[in-house]
Amino acid sequence: MVAQENLPLGPSLGELYVDPNLKVPTSEWRYVLDVNGKKTGAIKRAKGRTVGDIAVGLSKGIKGLNFEWDTLGQPYKYRVGEGAGPLTECPDHDGIAVYVTHGGSEGHLVHVDLMIGIEGQPHKVHKKLFMVKTFAGAAYATRIAHRVMRLMGVL
Repeated sequence: MVAQENLPLGPSLGELYVDPNLKVPTSEWRYVLDVNGKKTGAIKRAKGRTVGDIAVGLSKGIKGLNFEWDTLGQPYKYRVGEGAGPLTECPDHDGIAVYVTHGGSEGHLVHVDLMIGIEGQPHKVHKKLFMVKTFAGAAYATRIAHRVMRLMGVL
């Protein structure tokens, strides 16, 4: 399949396209249909998944790892902008960055950022999607980051 963002919508979008290699997608993609209702061979981003759906997918895919959770049962922090919550739709983005940092008194943090291009800007902007903390050390945080990358299709 060829993913094309700027295709005209045409008369309608078909059924959901599911990439078998991607376990936790950030967007829903649909087949583009021609005027006769047949698949054109292209797909189009229909909408972003909610931040809460992405969090649930990641937590199911990383059951064996030591996450720290807040009192609401969500990853330590998540946001795609000020005031974002579990029902916030994930914005369109050009890529995903996953990396580990030392969190001071909070052990180590695994960051999951969306890379968003802004017209007229030479560099992409990082928008935080998640930060997950662990107190099990840098090597363990790197294992979490690696698993997140696999689940989100970065690797």
